[in-house]
Amino acid sequence: MPYVEQILKKNFIEYASYVIKERSIPLLDDGCKPVQRRILHTLLSVDDGRFHKVANIVGECTKYHPHGDAPIFEALVNLANKNIFMDMQGNFGNPSTGDPASAARYIECRIKNLGKELLYAPQVTEYVDSYDSRNREPVSFPVKIPLILITGAEGIAVVTATTMVPHNFCEVVQALILALQDASYTLYPDFPSAALIDVSEYNDGLGKIKVRAKLDSSHPKQIVITELPYGITTEKMIHSIENAVKSGKIPVSSINDYTSDKVEIVLTLPRSVYAKDIEDSLYAFTDCEISITLNPVVIQNSVPEKLGTSSIIEYFKEKTPEILKKELYVEKKKKEDSIHVRTLERIFIEEQIYKQLERCKTSTEIKSTIESEMHRHSKEFYKEYQEADTEHLLNMPIRRISAYDVEKHKKDLAVLKKDLQSIRYNIKHVLQYTIRYLESLLARYKSLFPRKSTILAFDTVREKDVMQRNLPFHYDKKSGYMGYTLTSGKKVATVTQLDKVLLFRNDGTWTIVQACKKQYVGDVLLIGLLEKEKLEKSIFTAVYSMQVDTKEHSYIKRFMIKKFIPNKVYTFIPEKATLRAFTSQTKVALHIEYAPAKLIKKLQEDIAIDTYTVKGIQSKGVRISTKKIKKCTIK
Repeated sequence: MPYVEQILKKNFIEYASYVIKERSIPLLDDGCKPVQRRILHTLLSVDDGRFHKVANIVGECTKYHPHGDAPIFEALVNLANKNIFMDMQGNFGNPSTGDPASAARYIECRIKNLGKELLYAPQVTEYVDSYDSRNREPVSFPVKIPLILITGAEGIAVVTATTMVPHNFCEVVQALILALQDASYTLYPDFPSAALIDVSEYNDGLGKIKVRAKLDSSHPKQIVITELPYGITTEKMIHSIENAVKSGKIPVSSINDYTSDKVEIVLTLPRSVYAKDIEDSLYAFTDCEISITLNPVVIQNSVPEKLGTSSIIEYFKEKTPEILKKELYVEKKKKEDSIHVRTLERIFIEEQIYKQLERCKTSTEIKSTIESEMHRHSKEFYKEYQEADTEHLLNMPIRRISAYDVEKHKKDLAVLKKDLQSIRYNIKHVLQYTIRYLESLLARYKSLFPRKSTILAFDTVREKDVMQRNLPFHYDKKSGYMGYTLTSGKKVATVTQLDKVLLFRNDGTWTIVQACKKQYVGDVLLIGLLEKEKLEKSIFTAVYSMQVDTKEHSYIKRFMIKKFIPNKVYTFIPEKATLRAFTSQTKVALHIEYAPAKLIKKLQEDIAIDTYTVKGIQSKGVRISTKKIKKCTIK
């Protein structure tokens, strides 16, 4: 058994690790889950500037993703609807209504220029073998901005999950620029569905945010919902409103959905109800207001980490200059190679070395002649001469040699040297180069990403504050039922569906329950609407008798209720005791009649209740008699 246990534990850990790293949690470096990275890699691989059938992209992506085409298609549609990486053609569904996309064979997509600029840099990208070792795929894209903040992410894995909301592209880039300049910045979410957001509890991406739908209540008898909270579709919104109407929480006579490319849900109100009267109720009882708890878990250094917004920006403050420096070194090598090759070509043509090859009879002699003649001009070489250089010179077409332009060559070489000088300067001053690059990125794409969500401070709308207290609550002692749909019995109070009711029973127990439509509670001593302010000041009095050494002792107990758990049954007198009297009044007297017995001269007496001390509900109380009580009443 221990061996089996050991195998199960090992397999579970491997499975959990795989799900966390390879399926559900995005990588900090490029903000992608593996399926998203493989889709984007496929789009970059097949890019020719034209649209591709999504079915073809999905099929091509299965070379990298071993989990079938269904999750690839779903992830591609979600990625396309973020409107950052892909151009779309056809019906990709509607995030506002929840309508699905058309079949993959009917829709097309291609990578955007922004996607290519952010993701494509094969010279500095680390690649690994795909799952079947037939292809190569990137470990991560060398992204120079924190894409994870721009795209947001949601995922559930084994014992971990992530919830990250999207931020505005321009604001994220600007925050990174300010961080590189060691200046302060603020960064808050921005949703593609717009709406209103309260960021007072955002807590650097580690807290929560409230999101509200945008309501147009300019017409007194109509409310139009024009923007939805993030993640809420028109179908969900209408369903939540219908439930609130059915339960009597808000009065709406009709709901009409005219949503197309823009959200438009029209609520028509009944007579004597006006738009301004029910706005708060919509926020309290429907999905017009939601709260999103943030849990920004990402994979960093192969480990899931919970990082705040500023921590992610700080990470890219170090990473972005490193990536740009790598790209500059790649570009520097290209320029140096180009200058070196052009110098060799100039020597080869201007010194007419190619003509000396006419005397050579073998390929070995040809190569030897080129190398010996070229090395006579080694002082002009830009870098060390290689065997590959000989092959390059041999492969030069005669047309190029005959059409060689000395002046053009000098100008091109001057441009290359100037570019190389600029690259070397940027490598030495990579921080300033990084800031210039990000400012250029911002200038080119700023118009594509305006802020959509409006940041406001919301007043907290509590359900109990907007509920109308208009339900008559009855208790019928004969049947033992209570509820606000009951018409028989005594009216206890006028309540809302959120109110609670305090019950004291004849068996010496008490409890606090939710006001309900109809519920059996049996024989009740005291029933009333629970109001915390009044309860904190209320004093209850119980008189009970119990057997002590074959003799009956009677006690009076005065107590207050300080704390409770709803629906839990508590006792206010000891077990097996007999309750004689109970009251919530204070300025009253207790009239006691005793059973006749030997040596008892006084068969009745009155006791002022308020002369006894108020104690805790768990206390035994004060003994008032050892005589047998015949009758006890409150005067």
